[in-house]
Amino acid sequence: MSAVEKIIITVPADLAQRLRQSVDGGEYASANEVISEALQEWAMKRGAGIEDLETLKQEIKAGLESGAPLSADDVFADLRARYAKTS
Repeated sequence: MSAVEKIIITVPADLAQRLRQSVDGGEYASANEVISEALQEWAMKRGAGIEDLETLKQEIKAGLESGAPLSADDVFADLRARYAKTS
């Protein structure tokens, strides 16, 4: 088991009530379990967001390094020409 650290938190009354209801209803064994699950989900979501941001940065860099930008008119003209050949 990993090391644990005690942290005291303050939550709005409505959240505290919902937390107690979840524990009292048997959905969770303790308030600690509820908070631990919430923090694990937060950490996973945050980690995924950081990975997504890094991927986006890499894609932007690749795009910038791929050469001079094309105008929308040039892109559409090329697409129209390609479509005309296949019709």
